[in-house]
Amino acid sequence: MTHRRLSSLSPTDDRCVLRWVLQRGSDALTCEVDAHGRRSFDLQVILDGARSPALTEHFDSPVAAVERHAEVATLLRDAGWVVTTHTTQPSAPSTA
Repeated sequence: MTHRRLSSLSPTDDRCVLRWVLQRGSDALTCEVDAHGRRSFDLQVILDGARSPALTEHFDSPVAAVERHAEVATLLRDAGWVVTTHTTQPSAPSTA
């Protein structure tokens, strides 16, 4: 696996920088932060099997996006969701 810092991303790189999969009963969802280049970040909450995110928030700062991820994850855990998988290392750039 190749590890790259956010500062090494090109302005056109799309990369997942943080992803948690949570489960409650038979339901699952993903809470993730995606980088789009160096200055655009999205927090998304995606219900398992959904075609589009249930929540998308945009940020200009990776710190703000990760802080919001922590807030949302805390709310989900308080509501009974359990983290089953987490990834904090950048994945390969999206080719889609």
